[in-house]
Amino acid sequence: MLPQSEYESPMHASAQAPVAIAAISQDRALIGLLRSVVDPGNDLIIVTSEAELTPHLNSRRVSVALLDSMFIEGDLAAMAERMRETWPDLVLVVVGTAEEQSKVAGQITSGVVYRFLHRPVSAPRVRLFVDAALRRHEVENVERTLEQVRPDFSKLEKAAKAKSSSGGPSAIRAVLPGVIGAAVVIAGAGIWFSRSSGDGEKAAPVAEPSAQVVSQETDTPAVDSAPAGTPPVAAATPEPAQAEPVTTAPEPAPLAAAPVAEPPAAAQEDNVRNRLRPAASTAAVVQAPEEVAPLTPQQPVLTFQERLDAQLAQAEAALQRGELASPPGRNAVDLFKGALELDPSNALAKGGLVRVADRLLTAAERALTAGNTDDARRMVTVAESLQPATARGAFLAMQIEREREREALTRAKDNDLQDKLEKGATYVRLANARLGSGALIEPSEDNARFYLEAARQLIEGDPRLAETERALQKALLERAGSAAAAGNAVETERWLANADSAGAQRQEMTTIRRALQETVIGARASKMTALTQTFTNAMAANRLLQPASDNAKAHLLAMINTDAGHPAVASARQTLANALLGEFRTALARGDLNAAGTWLNEARGTGFTGEDVKTAEGSLVAAREKAAQVSNVVGANALERIEYVAPKFPNTSRNRGMTPTSGFVELEFSVMPDGSTSNVVVTNANPRRIFDSAAIAAISEWRYKPVMRDGKAVEQRVAVRIRFSDQ
Repeated sequence: MLPQSEYESPMHASAQAPVAIAAISQDRALIGLLRSVVDPGNDLIIVTSEAELTPHLNSRRVSVALLDSMFIEGDLAAMAERMRETWPDLVLVVVGTAEEQSKVAGQITSGVVYRFLHRPVSAPRVRLFVDAALRRHEVENVERTLEQVRPDFSKLEKAAKAKSSSGGPSAIRAVLPGVIGAAVVIAGAGIWFSRSSGDGEKAAPVAEPSAQVVSQETDTPAVDSAPAGTPPVAAATPEPAQAEPVTTAPEPAPLAAAPVAEPPAAAQEDNVRNRLRPAASTAAVVQAPEEVAPLTPQQPVLTFQERLDAQLAQAEAALQRGELASPPGRNAVDLFKGALELDPSNALAKGGLVRVADRLLTAAERALTAGNTDDARRMVTVAESLQPATARGAFLAMQIEREREREALTRAKDNDLQDKLEKGATYVRLANARLGSGALIEPSEDNARFYLEAARQLIEGDPRLAETERALQKALLERAGSAAAAGNAVETERWLANADSAGAQRQEMTTIRRALQETVIGARASKMTALTQTFTNAMAANRLLQPASDNAKAHLLAMINTDAGHPAVASARQTLANALLGEFRTALARGDLNAAGTWLNEARGTGFTGEDVKTAEGSLVAAREKAAQVSNVVGANALERIEYVAPKFPNTSRNRGMTPTSGFVELEFSVMPDGSTSNVVVTNANPRRIFDSAAIAAISEWRYKPVMRDGKAVEQRVAVRIRFSDQ
């Protein structure tokens, strides 16, 4: 089996412990299934008669009771009515055949019997029904609690009417605090239930209880319908509408109080959904602002890491709010995928998508339990796109398709069926025909599995049916083996899930999963070898970033997506980062700071975080500071000169009798951190090249007090004009 994620969470929210589940049965197969599916934190009580069960019921420890009709002596319907009347909080599930279902049809309709589980039973169906019954017990407890704390509004309204007829507006004001207090009590109870009935997610409204029957038979009104009473969980919870603020206004003159109408005598009490809905927030009364706030200053540009951290924070917040797959652009799936676009190897983003897939699968399980197969299928589709090839997702998809097919069988059931054996034989022939054509599980409602399920409900135990079932198991295992040999994990798990539901041997499925793992590992190793070679070739040709489809960076990202933990990935990452840092140093040496910054960002994008990257960042910062200082030229008078050498008038122009006897030279030079001068250049002179050498020679001898910034001596560029005269 492929390994499950480390972020795996329980399938269902845990009920309040401890609770007990009792069963009246002597069927060893049913008892074994119960022991395998009941949570270890709950007690399982096995008895053989109603007399043995009564002491446990009187101790108030039993929440759910399974009545195996095969071992019930006397009238089953009367026994169910008696137990439900004596212990109203007990949830009853009856196990039996289609014929025995008719004995308690009235109790199923009235809700005395919560579910009817048809034989033959399986572990997934027993688990589904036990979990649904436990949740039904919890919901009924909450309903009784709300009934006890819910105030009688009719009394308040009658009191308000009586006072309004005598006291006018003051009567309404007298009743109003009581009504508000009652609303607060109901809101508090709803909030308590929403916080206590989930695993951190927002609670959905509780649906009205309705009696349903789960069956494999096609001649009954309800066939294996998913247990109701459990709130369906949506992929995302919409944000509550915000109350619009209102401004204060002068209180109007009091009006005459209108009479309060009496409530209808036959009015029904609020259903469970309304009692559990949180109280609506009241509109806030605010004062209009007296002055306009100043504009917010422009935000600075975020760095790569800051953008990544902000994206991850938004994704985590959406996950905690339950916004898993909607609204578009602001849900956890889109936000975590956005983080992976910034950093394809980010473990937090990958783990976040795994947790989103886990919550979607949990929601799909609850939707399937509630009978919402379409919602469950949509959730599983999204979860499988995030985390494919999981046994849990494949199992859920199989359960959803089976449930849809059962529903289709129920809708298409022929009420005028006259010959069960003949129709069952027809289904077997159709199943064999679909097996011969390769239509094992598709198309829907016209495949071998579909017709075998229909035949099983009509002629269970028929030798021809058993032979066809074995043929289907073999065909499904062959499809799974072919997918495993091709390294297709998604298809392998899909076929294995269907083979498991058809009753295939677990040992054969384990062998296929082992073969899949070997194939996947071998294919991954081969792909990594090829990618490593293409990366090496791109590096040898110095194709670091270009062309787009055949460069070292693109090959490195492909290696990361294939197997991020492979040793070749770390080596390739360091090799590419060193090459990019080499380009950075070249650009920095020629003074191209923009190009140097681009190369440094590319080096960071590889995910390499060695000391060379930190050193390069420091070099770029220093170069930018130096460039800023060089471009900031100050006059020589702004600095304190501590040693001065006067420029000498050129003797050559005096001796040769040259015409110019005066002139000037404008120069720029650098005052070094030790106070010396350097990098002297002439920017302007009149006359040209006559006094340049004398001016440069004089400045080279000057000394200044070092320029200090932030307590450190720095280089400073200085401008000066020197005048020459022979007078």
